[in-house]
Amino acid sequence: MKGLHCGKTMDGSAASETESQHPENNVVEVSASEVSAEQQTEEIYDSTSEKILRNFIEAYESLPELWNSSLDIYMNKTKRNAALNKLLVIYRKLKPEAKLADVRRKTR
Repeated sequence: MKGLHCGKTMDGSAASETESQHPENNVVEVSASEVSAEQQTEEIYDSTSEKILRNFIEAYESLPELWNSSLDIYMNKTKRNAALNKLLVIYRKLKPEAKLADVRRKTR
């Protein structure tokens, strides 16, 4: 079965046969203010996410008990869990529902 199309335009009026057969030719116009507001929101989110991830990576690098296997504290489960909990606090700024298991997966 070829592509199914409802035969209506975005405003609800009936589409012409050409529009029905070729929906990819339909153009939706968006005002410049709508685009810029949406872009600004995305840019703010992106920059905030980047800052949080950068902070997460810097914190990870400052916790050798998580990555430096030549240290004695690397084998200390209590210290490793404490370090993972520090990272969890940071990661929850990005994903509030995150669990310790999520941080473990991210640091492997």
